[in-house]
Amino acid sequence: MAEKVNVLHFRPELIDQIISGEKNNTWRIWPDKYVLVGDEVELINADTDQVFAKAQIIEKCVKKFMDLSNHDKEGH
Repeated sequence: MAEKVNVLHFRPELIDQIISGEKNNTWRIWPDKYVLVGDEVELINADTDQVFAKAQIIEKCVKKFMDLSNHDKEGH
């Protein structure tokens, strides 16, 4: 059986920011988007379903949306 590959979809207008490192975090609200620290993920263009990069999760934090601070928003 093939190993399941985790994926994260991004709007096309964010791809250049992700590739350059300007955008280096993301917020997810659906449980099926949760990944674990250390997981490798494929980053997908939401319009084309094409992989544009691969990444490794190095940190994860779970918060209520209303509890996000300005610091949490940096790099988003």
